[in-house]
Amino acid sequence: MLAVALLVLAGIPVAGPADAFWRSTGRGVGSAVSGTLNAPTGVTVAATSTSPVSVSWTASGGTTVPTGYFVTRTAGASTIAACGSSATALLTTTSCSDTGVAAGTYTYAVTAVFRSWTAVSASSGSVVVIAATKLGFTVQPTSAVAGVAITPSIAVALQNAAGTTVAAAGVAITLSIGTNPAAGTLSGTVTALTNSSGIATFAGLSLDKAAAGYTLSAASPGLTAATSGTFTITPAAASKLAFTSAPVTTTASATTNSTAITVQRQDAFGNAVTSGTASALTLTSNTAGTAVFAPTNLAAAATVSIAAGSSTATFFYGDTRVGTPTITAASTGLTSATQVETVAAAAASKLVFTSVAVTAVASATTNTSAITVQRQDAFNNPAPATAVTPLTLTSNSGGTAIFAPTSGAAGSTVSFATGSSTATFFHGDTRAGTPVITAALSGLTSATQTETITPASASKLAFTSATRSAPASATPNGTAITVQRQDAFGNAVTSATASPLTLTSNTSGTAVFGPTSGAAPATVSIAAGASTATFYYGDTKIGTPTITAAASGLTSASLSETVTAGAAATLVFTQQPGNIVSGTPFSPAIKVSAVDAFGNPVSTAISLSIANNPSLLGVGRLWQNGVSTNPVVVTSDASGVATFSGVSIAGALLSGLASGNGYTLQATVGSVSVVSTAFNVTAG
Repeated sequence: MLAVALLVLAGIPVAGPADAFWRSTGRGVGSAVSGTLNAPTGVTVAATSTSPVSVSWTASGGTTVPTGYFVTRTAGASTIAACGSSATALLTTTSCSDTGVAAGTYTYAVTAVFRSWTAVSASSGSVVVIAATKLGFTVQPTSAVAGVAITPSIAVALQNAAGTTVAAAGVAITLSIGTNPAAGTLSGTVTALTNSSGIATFAGLSLDKAAAGYTLSAASPGLTAATSGTFTITPAAASKLAFTSAPVTTTASATTNSTAITVQRQDAFGNAVTSGTASALTLTSNTAGTAVFAPTNLAAAATVSIAAGSSTATFFYGDTRVGTPTITAASTGLTSATQVETVAAAAASKLVFTSVAVTAVASATTNTSAITVQRQDAFNNPAPATAVTPLTLTSNSGGTAIFAPTSGAAGSTVSFATGSSTATFFHGDTRAGTPVITAALSGLTSATQTETITPASASKLAFTSATRSAPASATPNGTAITVQRQDAFGNAVTSATASPLTLTSNTSGTAVFGPTSGAAPATVSIAAGASTATFYYGDTKIGTPTITAAASGLTSASLSETVTAGAAATLVFTQQPGNIVSGTPFSPAIKVSAVDAFGNPVSTAISLSIANNPSLLGVGRLWQNGVSTNPVVVTSDASGVATFSGVSIAGALLSGLASGNGYTLQATVGSVSVVSTAFNVTAG
């Protein structure tokens, strides 16, 4: 049994030829879908055209896409294939060019093809095909001023092969620059339609660049283009200045040293404009330095002018400040010109400190804030180093000065890095004061700066006065002694408050201290705002005692002093005179001891004389070593003892006359004296 079903989709209109074919054996169901091939739309041609004729259309719409199209051309009752297409030679585009079309009036239609289906468009509007084959200038362009319309208006005609104008309206003709000697631009409406006489007129056209030898070209599709005669465009009135040379790069200089810079007088379109008279230029720069301009290189400033008959002036530029200054060229009545130049540093000539003076406490390592020194040229511009360059850094400090590229460091080399104009370092100094540091580099002027170093925290006491010598005393005496509060580096340290000192001595006598000589002992202090205390020292024991100054939290200071004996205060016969025979020396020899008020032995001259003289008529006298001497003077030794050797008593002529009982002797030092015990002298 054979069953066949044909299904047609509801709602889809069917137009034009269509086919569906299938074969089936046995039982089953088959289906076929039919669709519509829509005709192309919007077939368009120009109202007037030459051959070839341009034809365009809108592709068929819908779900059925045509395989292609063919075009037909109709004149009256005659329709023929066009654009080289046919039912078997389909076009796949939506436009074509129909060549070999004779003069006349035509319409066009486009047929869509899908397999055996076809769909034909509506006809286009009429196109009148004219017999023109080329274009020709009927009014040539004339010379004009840049930016000003060429007059009279340029005209181009449709022409046949013989050069006769073909009357046909509505043909588009476009003008463009043919020969373009100055890369000019043609302005205005460059496409015009022909009038009924076949002529297109171009009013208001202009060119912007001045030059001789311009030509224009006229073109229209399907026609041979035409080229105009040559014409010249001259500059408009001058309106501005312009730099025509590239920006320059130079080094800082007080005279002109750049490469040549050219400025030109121009019209609004950039055309060079000459003048019959010279025009002085005003040349300026926004540099912060000193700018110089001159018509020659390596010169001081001089006037620069555009010479008569010329449009340009060439000059040279110099500037003392590094940077990218903008130079300006100005002239009365013209818009000024500007250009950015580049000024690099000249050769380095000096070093300069660019950081402010620093203040730091005394230190054995670097501890200041950062200090910066810069390489500069003669005009104070930074001058980068071309290679790593070590600096020589010194100080006139009386202490130990150190320099390093980091803080808290021992001394190390400080250098300029390659490409850098600055070196940053840190400084330390053990001596308080205002040292001058110097940065030096071979071939460059050195830089100096005064820094301030303050004392570090107090850590010790130190005697700043020399060892002194004074006689034994129960009150402070001698020369002044100075003790100072210092930091670890020996710098004097002041304090806002007074600091009492503890003063001691290792003497075996009695030591006294006081701020005033000859006064009673008193407390000695370092006054508020001071770093030193001055005092006096007294000691009752001769010798070389060590005195010590101490204060809380500080290392003590010691100093060895010298205490000498005071004036003799007591004399004692340590060997009394015995009975002697007149003229015979005392044996043992008489000895007298001298001590000061504190019992210290005194080395001094002691005079010995007869105190009680019982001889007849007092003729007895002292003799020493056979010489009559009165008194006998002997200096006591270090132990204070004077030994009177070789001393005897005798008369002047007869020794027997000196005899007597109850002689006494007196030892004297200044106002101090002592009398011996009595003794007898017998005649010899």
